Amino acid sequence: MKHTGVPIPQAVYGYTLEKVTAKEEQLLKDPKELEVRGIFKARSDAAVEKLKDVPASMAADKAAAEKVLEDLKASNGSVAAIKTAEAALAALPKNETDAKAAYTAARTSNAAKAAPPIRHAQPFPGKDEAAQNIARKNFLALVFCLMIGTAALPHILMRYYTTPSVKEARESVSWSLFFIFLLYFTAPALAVLAKYEVYTVLVNTPFDKLPEWIARWSTVDNSLLSVVDVNKDGILQLAEMSIGGDIIVLATPEIGGLPYVVSGMVAAGGLAAALSTADGLLLTIANALSHDLYYKMIDPNASTARRVMVSKALLLVVALCAAYVAAQKPALSLIHISEPTRPY
Repeated sequence: MKHTGVPIPQAVYGYTLEKVTAKEEQLLKDPKELEVRGIFKARSDAAVEKLKDVPASMAADKAAAEKVLEDLKASNGSVAAIKTAEAALAALPKNETDAKAAYTAARTSNAAKAAPPIRHAQPFPGKDEAAQNIARKNFLALVFCLMIGTAALPHILMRYYTTPSVKEARESVSWSLFFIFLLYFTAPALAVLAKYEVYTVLVNTPFDKLPEWIARWSTVDNSLLSVVDVNKDGILQLAEMSIGGDIIVLATPEIGGLPYVVSGMVAAGGLAAALSTADGLLLTIANALSHDLYYKMIDPNASTARRVMVSKALLLVVALCAAYVAAQKPALSLIHISEPTRPY
C-alpha cells in the first residue's frame, strides 16, 4: 500500500521490480557509490599486502596504534578518544595466526563490499558463465527440494493423521498446500518491496535523518545490520550499509510502517514454527526407530507398553543428539567458508 496503493503484493511487485532495476542502474554509475566502493577496494588491497608479510604488518599496526594513543595523550585529547585508541590497541591480534585470520577476513569482506551490487532481476548471478551455471543448478536443486520436501515433510504428514475421517484429511491437505503456496508466493514480493524501500528511502539520506528502525536493529546485532559513513560525506550510500537476511525479515514490518510489536509477532511466529517442526520431527524419528528398528528387528515380541517406553527413551536421546549438533553451530561454519554477506 505504501509504494503501490494496492494491498495485494503479488499483483504489483513486478512493476516495483522494474523500478528496482532502474534504481540499480543509477547506483552502478553514482559517483558517490563508486567512491565508497573504491575505498573498500583500497582496504582489500591493503589487507592483501599485509598478508604477504604478517609479522611486519603486525609490528606496523601496533606502532601506528601506539603513535595515535601517544599523540592523543600529548595533545590532551578527550577521554573518549583516548579510550577508543586504547581499545583499538588492545584489539590488535596477539599472534600470527590471529593476525592472518583478521587480515583474511578484512580482505574478503572489503572485496565483497567493493563489488557492484547483484542485480535483483538477474536470474542466475555470477561473475562468469561457470558461476552462472552453478547458480542455475543450485536454483533448480532448491526448487526440487522445496517441491519434494513440501510433499513429504514428516512433521506435516503427522498432522494429517489427527483428522477424524479420510474426507477431512483430504481437506486438511488442501488447506496446507494453499497456505504453503501463499508463503512461497508472497516472500519474493516482500523481498522486492523491501529492497525498493531501501533504495528509495535509505540510500542518499543524511545519517542524522535515517529511520529509527536502523538504530534499533543495529543494536541487536551489529554484524547483521551496520551503517558506517565511509567517505565522511554525511550521506548514506548503498555500499556503506550491510543488512543480513535474518534482520531484513524481522525489520520488514517496520520498514512497511507497521508498529514495532509486529516484528515481535514475526519473531514469535518463527520460533513457534521452529518448535512445531522440531517436535514433529523428533516424534517421527523416535517412532521410526522404536517401531522399525527395535520392534521389527530387535524384539518382535515386545509388548505395547515396552515399545512406548522405548519410544520415549529414544525421543530423549534424539533430542539430546540434536541439541549437541546445534551447539556446534554448523550453520555458522558453512557461512564462514562460503561467500560473505554482500551489502543489501
